[in-house]
Amino acid sequence: MKKSKIISLVIVLALCFAIAGCGASNTEAEATPAPEAASAAETSEKETVNVTVLMPNAGDTYFQNKSYGYTLGEQLANSEFPQLDVVVKMYDAGGYEYAERQISQMEDAITQGVDVIILTPCDSEALVPYVEKAMDAGIIVINDDIAVNCDCTSAIYENSVRAGKLLAYRMAESMGYEGNVCLLKGPSSGSLFVNRGQGVVEGLSAFSGITVLDEQFQTDDVMAGMSQVEDWIQRFGDDLDAIYIHGATQAIVAADSLKAAGYEPGDVKIFTFDVSAESLQYLQDGWLTGIVPAQPIKVSQNAVVYGVRAYMGQEVPAKVYSSDDYPILSDEAEFFDTGFCMAPDGWSPKLN
Repeated sequence: MKKSKIISLVIVLALCFAIAGCGASNTEAEATPAPEAASAAETSEKETVNVTVLMPNAGDTYFQNKSYGYTLGEQLANSEFPQLDVVVKMYDAGGYEYAERQISQMEDAITQGVDVIILTPCDSEALVPYVEKAMDAGIIVINDDIAVNCDCTSAIYENSVRAGKLLAYRMAESMGYEGNVCLLKGPSSGSLFVNRGQGVVEGLSAFSGITVLDEQFQTDDVMAGMSQVEDWIQRFGDDLDAIYIHGATQAIVAADSLKAAGYEPGDVKIFTFDVSAESLQYLQDGWLTGIVPAQPIKVSQNAVVYGVRAYMGQEVPAKVYSSDDYPILSDEAEFFDTGFCMAPDGWSPKLN
């Protein structure tokens, strides 16, 4: 009888411990939230900052490189402001001649009430009323690369006149300070191209032995550029010593035109702006003589960061000049760091 009582007591105690253990386990589970739930809560607490990027010609390799910079800027802004969810969306006008399309894109951004607009205008004057409209609506406007002819929250671009002069000096040096040149200056609607061309003309004017045979503004259409270069080859022949081309894509087309006409690398020296993988190869092969690299990736990532900082109430500079405006020559190409100039191989922008 005593033995059976002891057994019963042991069983009761075992059940009590089991129940207590289950209770402790349940209490601990309720006190520790699931990692997924915590992550979702953190995301829901972040403030979304919508950044709209408006480009004139995203198909150009220069703007493809800039597009990579915008994505880096998005990452940097999210890292600098972890309480924000910065979202960058990029739009393409399709060419400098399509200012009306870009105006429509900007009006859409204003209507949607985006927080930041980063604008590289198709036309420096035509976009002015819409920049002012966006600013009046309280939207941060960052003028990127090509100047728009009015005040913005901040502007970041190259000193194009200075860059053009430096290109002209190196071109003159490569020609022995004498010879004949032609200038293809790019779209007349973009202040960047106008100012680059102005710098080239002013720079070359310092050398009495150099004659400008012809200078033309031209759209960014590669076929129109090819036609112009072929016309110069026919008109001037061996009297043509050098060509200035406003951008690398057009410069490659010019080199191909010379190659098709039987010229050898360096027979006609070509100087241009903006590095791409293909233009860098043409430079190393001697078909291009000099390139001003510019810094499309650095400029565009900074444009995003400045925009978000301004949105957060921080002071940003009214104007910033990029610094890499000194031309690199063929024999310097292999030593040039392309980190701020070229997107990784295979990268392509995601446009909206």
